[in-house]
Amino acid sequence: MYIEEKNRFSDERFGKKIYNNFKAAIYCPVGDLIGITDMELFAKKFEWIEKHINVGKVYLETYRQGITIQKEQVRKLIDFFKEKGIEIAGGITTDSAPKGEGGFNPLCYTNPDTVQLLKDVVEFTASLFDEIILDDFYFTNCRCPSCIKAKGNRSWKDFRLELMKEISEKIIVGTAKAVNPKVKMIIKYPNWYEHYQETGYNLQEEPRIFDGIYTGTETRNPMYTQQHLPKYLSYFNMRYMENVAPGRNGGGWYDPFECSYNLTSYAEQAYLTLFAKAKEVMMFSLGSLLDPEFSLCVPVNGQIFMDLDSYLGELGEPVGIATYLPYHSHGEDYLHNYIGMLGIPLEPYPQYPESAKTIFLTKSAAMDKDIVFKVAKSLANGADVVVTSALLKQPQILDFRVY
Repeated sequence: MYIEEKNRFSDERFGKKIYNNFKAAIYCPVGDLIGITDMELFAKKFEWIEKHINVGKVYLETYRQGITIQKEQVRKLIDFFKEKGIEIAGGITTDSAPKGEGGFNPLCYTNPDTVQLLKDVVEFTASLFDEIILDDFYFTNCRCPSCIKAKGNRSWKDFRLELMKEISEKIIVGTAKAVNPKVKMIIKYPNWYEHYQETGYNLQEEPRIFDGIYTGTETRNPMYTQQHLPKYLSYFNMRYMENVAPGRNGGGWYDPFECSYNLTSYAEQAYLTLFAKAKEVMMFSLGSLLDPEFSLCVPVNGQIFMDLDSYLGELGEPVGIATYLPYHSHGEDYLHNYIGMLGIPLEPYPQYPESAKTIFLTKSAAMDKDIVFKVAKSLANGADVVVTSALLKQPQILDFRVY
């Protein structure tokens, strides 16, 4: 009975079924798109996805790992999805590693040739789309002679933050707007918020440069993978980005990789992303959704979306104990998410939550040179401030205690 009722909701523009409280989107890597040589065969495969999921939007990637798609192929796919009433946007992944090589190999942003390549890709993509998202390889860990020379006496953090700010303004957004003044440029932030600044993710400046942001809500097996990410991160990172760029956080993005340690690990990413009030939920990727290895992803997503859409509209805004993560800060790796796994909800802010009645602070808060005085003011106003032992050991805290 519920399914019959849901099918009655439609988008007036296309007569297409939609969700009432969010949009379901799919990211389509360039390799998957180039591999579509028979549109009729692809249409039949895509029916499997549409049978379970009301797809509202697709992001069609133009570049990844040195591969650029042909314009004719992009236009053919744009027409295919538009005929289905599905919104389209572009995507770019600034990864230079050949397919199958693995690892993290973003472009070198001090190399004139690779910067020109990026500029060409942005121009090409902006000529086709009015919205473009950068996958979360838009960072730098390069230590080549060119980068070492450009770095000079600065720390790697300071050098990379300034470098990526400049590339964002001039090469990404500036180039795209010159080609297509109405294009909307989106930067997606990965799930490793503790370490953004070390690889040039400038959370303080980039949201002002780009038209919008997007949030990585992927988690991994917390015991046996390199990231050790608690599941709560799918919620926490989304809430953090909502407070970094209020009203301009496009959605949450997750995938099926390294999270198959139990039957619910994949599904929990979707649940937590949507409980964090994502406007859009992005499934990576088209190839994965059509891959027999991940065949359960499609019906699992479909059931979750249908269930949550039935009551998400009845829920208010997320609430939790205020916690402070200053821009470019680093502390006790992902401790916030372990606290969340204990059942204690947190609401993270990039500015000090001075009006909060209860505040939780980790070592990250020591990035703020005035943190002691801000805490003192909160206490004077009757707030409860909970701090970790690692924060208490920071020099400015110790100096104040001695004083």
